[in-house]
Amino acid sequence: MRYLLVAFLVLHSLCTCGPAQGNDGGADREKLVKREALFHAAYEQLDAAVLDRILAADFTITYQTPPVTKGKDQFLGELSELRTVFPNLRLHVDSLTLTGDDTSPVGSGLRTFSWTYAGQPGSFQEGYRHHWRWEDGQWMLSAAEVLPPPDSE
Repeated sequence: MRYLLVAFLVLHSLCTCGPAQGNDGGADREKLVKREALFHAAYEQLDAAVLDRILAADFTITYQTPPVTKGKDQFLGELSELRTVFPNLRLHVDSLTLTGDDTSPVGSGLRTFSWTYAGQPGSFQEGYRHHWRWEDGQWMLSAAEVLPPPDSE
């Protein structure tokens, strides 16, 4: 009877314990900041191989001006064209804010692209919003929105 009671208590303890915490993606903002930095570095280098590993299979990117939505394959496919047009492309993240809850965090901010084309410098600033999802033990970018920059007056 004593062994049965001990076995019951051990089994009860095991069944009432929750899953191990720490690697479930919750509240780990530092990992998100690193993923944002990795995304932007790969985007600046137009590195489709790295971006392919960061983007979720169902990734979409939506542009407001002009309004268009592209899937992962189309987004990655167009990167090589950008390298031809902008061989000296640089990207600077001007700001980053993380919002949302631990299960669906959002990184948003401003970034500036700069380049030299035909000897002439150029630049363009845009807003962005990145929607992250915890998948297979890491943060994956599931959706991105490209937004116009805030009005500067």
